[in-house]
Amino acid sequence: MTDTIEGGTAAACSSSCPLYSPRSPLPGRKASPMKFNRRHTHGFDRQAAGHEGSVLNLSEEGDDGAQSRSILKRLQEEEVLVYESIYSQDDDPIQEFIPEYFGEALIEVCSKHSSMSVNGDDSTNAKPGDRFIRLSNCLAGFNHPLVMDIKMGVRSFVEEECTSLKPRPDLYERMLASEPSAPTEEEKVLKSITKHRWMTWRDQMSSSHSLGFRIDGIAGPADAKLQHSDFMYVREREHVVRELLDFLPPPRWRSSAERKEEALQSQVASCLLDSEETLLLKLELARRLRERLQHLQAACEASPFFKAHEFVGASLLLAAEANPMQADIFLIDFAKTRPLPEGVCIDHRQPWVLGNHEDGFLFGLENCIKCWDEVIETLEEEASKTPSLKMTEVLEEEAEEKT
Repeated sequence: MTDTIEGGTAAACSSSCPLYSPRSPLPGRKASPMKFNRRHTHGFDRQAAGHEGSVLNLSEEGDDGAQSRSILKRLQEEEVLVYESIYSQDDDPIQEFIPEYFGEALIEVCSKHSSMSVNGDDSTNAKPGDRFIRLSNCLAGFNHPLVMDIKMGVRSFVEEECTSLKPRPDLYERMLASEPSAPTEEEKVLKSITKHRWMTWRDQMSSSHSLGFRIDGIAGPADAKLQHSDFMYVREREHVVRELLDFLPPPRWRSSAERKEEALQSQVASCLLDSEETLLLKLELARRLRERLQHLQAACEASPFFKAHEFVGASLLLAAEANPMQADIFLIDFAKTRPLPEGVCIDHRQPWVLGNHEDGFLFGLENCIKCWDEVIETLEEEASKTPSLKMTEVLEEEAEEKT
């Protein structure tokens, strides 16, 4: 996590780039929002999922790595309440996995810098007065990571959304484009669906319903990116395991058409044609990611905040790179995280029915760990076919850990 530098709120028109500001007083936002010059923000190129342009990099004095130390994310009141609540508690175990929170921020443009361009990048659509929250950049310790966004839980909607009957022609068009046979005859006549219908269908089309998590996107160097539509047909466990294998650097990029063909044939093509050195790299990265997932599970089960909330729409951010070899996992996206109603207890594993507030987060996390177990077993099996001295030592170490 990024260390906080003591000092006052940075002025947008200061002669130097804004420096780190102290975290907002907690609980509640009693301090004025931090203000940042639009010239010092630019698009976040490792945003694997979510609305494009909702996250900005923030350039600051002292940034000496490939990734900035902090980011700006468009403000959502519910998410602000989550961050303030988490960091108002002392030493909650899940704080280890969550971006550090520095309060609200505003974008400003100094009069002497009237241009809105930022090195020619206006793709973020950020305007003066737009409200953001400032967070530590989880990727600050990486150089050129691959990033995977995994949406957790068996549902991506809060219970209040179940009762909304507002027609959404835009979501009908998205459903029709994704799967022409999906709309009912009534929906075809109305040419609209509800948001609840869209999100329920989307969950059922993916592995969310069966495994409690789904892959929503991957972002890498040189603007390489796969979006949620590329994973539309990834719902079976063996297909998810294949995606995790392909994610490990050096990655394999496949089209959505190739994924759909595999799903229709109900088979997974052989994907391991790597050298021994690459197998060792992938194996070590997979083990590190599994270990971090296991630590996250323990942190959630010990967290007072986690026990008192339903986590809907939260994501795991998986980051990995080959040089230097490193991997980590972070917990992000809390706009739909809600306190449980008084008297309601959940275990984050039971099936959801309307009114019980179960989210399936731990059900999904446990399945995610099992999928990484399969990834590791696959890599070990492939590695055993080329048993050099170095490979033999690696496999023996793994055997000792299991015993």
